[in-house]
Amino acid sequence: MSKFTILRKQTPKPELNIAPLIDMVFLLLIFFMVATTMQKESGITIQRPRAETAQALSEDSLVIAVTDTGEYFFENKKLSIGELKALFGDDKTINAEKNVIILADEKAYTKAVIDLLDALRAVGVNNLSIAAEKP
Repeated sequence: MSKFTILRKQTPKPELNIAPLIDMVFLLLIFFMVATTMQKESGITIQRPRAETAQALSEDSLVIAVTDTGEYFFENKKLSIGELKALFGDDKTINAEKNVIILADEKAYTKAVIDLLDALRAVGVNNLSIAAEKP
């Protein structure tokens, strides 16, 4: 054997560093959570009528749906006119600050919509709108 030993430089095994990838995924997740608009729906399928002058309202609006058969839905619950009057009449924060959107089916009876408008105005709800789609 020789007096000199040859030292070999050992190369480390290649590794995949996924920390930057995880950081990017979390940043994208946060971006999409902040950028998406949350829209409240009534929980039932409504065929909205079309209107050329339809405008977007604020996201914190309350939605009451009127079906084509004249039934009322608020927060996925079927309610009567009396129950809606009691609910909106008791909660004074709804009357003063919130917009209430009536999401009426295009085949809903006019009487059902007018009864709802009349009941809400009777308990002091003034910020009322009727939902429509832009064509």
